[in-house]
Amino acid sequence: MTAARANSPLSVLFVGPASARRDALLEQLRAAPGWEVEAESVETPAASLEALHAGFRDLVLVEHPTVGGDALVLLGQIRQLHPKTALVVVTAGADDARAVALMKSGALDYLRYPDLKSFDAARLLRRVAELRYLVDQNAELQQVNQMKNEFIANVSHELRTPLSVIIGFAENLKTGGLGPVSAPQLRALESITGRAEELLRTLNQILRIGEGQQRLMLRPLDLRALAVELTGLPSREQRRKNMRVETELPPEPLWVRGDAEKLTIVLENLLSNALKFGPAGSTVRLSIAAEDGKAVVRVSDGGPGIPQEMLPRVFEPLGAAAHGPTREHGGLGLGLPLSKRIVEQHQGRVWLESAERRGCTAFVSLPLAQPDSPALTVPGGPGTERKRVLLVDDNPEVIDVLLLFLS
Repeated sequence: MTAARANSPLSVLFVGPASARRDALLEQLRAAPGWEVEAESVETPAASLEALHAGFRDLVLVEHPTVGGDALVLLGQIRQLHPKTALVVVTAGADDARAVALMKSGALDYLRYPDLKSFDAARLLRRVAELRYLVDQNAELQQVNQMKNEFIANVSHELRTPLSVIIGFAENLKTGGLGPVSAPQLRALESITGRAEELLRTLNQILRIGEGQQRLMLRPLDLRALAVELTGLPSREQRRKNMRVETELPPEPLWVRGDAEKLTIVLENLLSNALKFGPAGSTVRLSIAAEDGKAVVRVSDGGPGIPQEMLPRVFEPLGAAAHGPTREHGGLGLGLPLSKRIVEQHQGRVWLESAERRGCTAFVSLPLAQPDSPALTVPGGPGTERKRVLLVDDNPEVIDVLLLFLS
């Protein structure tokens, strides 16, 4: 793999006692066609850690059992020192259980001395170089992503202040605070405030991209009171389209453990979508009820609905943007993915049910709690949804070991 090969030689450190088979293995690595290798050896784990403190090595070969130490412990120590270092265990015999344990500790491969006659040294070195390349690329991408997020946040903050000033002066002009305005001027001011508020909402969505990844403290929260507060005043979109929001709420408080600010974001997103896609003059329905130990929120609209083939994609980031700039309804497609992350942090679930031309209903299900339930700390970071992994290797035994480890 050309992209993975570095200009500098690959540095290799062998940890184990001096022997003819050790020397033969190192010679195989040095002689691998197409690769330049600088190899050295130490006999004890302590000496290996001293060498690694002094400098990085692309590959560390650990003979098992090591002299004066456990290979598992040594691998863990090396991983802490240099996460980018590839680790390979070399042994005289076969021990499947030990191989699994070593692979779980971060070993890239498990070699047996009797198999070295057919050992492909160039292939191993290629895997080492690819690992180094991928780790470097991942670090660079993370740095670029962080810089991008900081840039977007800074620009968004800088834009919010002048937009707020524009909206404030326009609203003042509309109400006659600076003198009478004519009907054409009033229509122009309505357009100015409307477009400025749309842009402000977009900026707020961009700034919320990181929501759902922070550490949260979930405390007892009355979901019914949250819904009452949220629907107390009609939104601009609701007034503009002359729509109604009907609520069906329980007579008593409905308690969940949650973060009021974050769950408000979720309900705002769902109501905003319903008002956006519902036809003018129609009704959006918000209901909350206790069902089977869960608090279930439903937000329904009478809009065009979502095609079945699109339903699996609605929670993907920027999903709305994938429809192109000519789509009928604006938006960046950030609301539903953000809502999903927040709800999952609350140990809940969010989903949509829809049929084309028959409207859409958004559901949120959260575990019920008691008013005196203890607070619960939830770590930040990405969700814990199951991942699909494809394993590719020309050695069936390696596949078996990895499957055992991953399962």
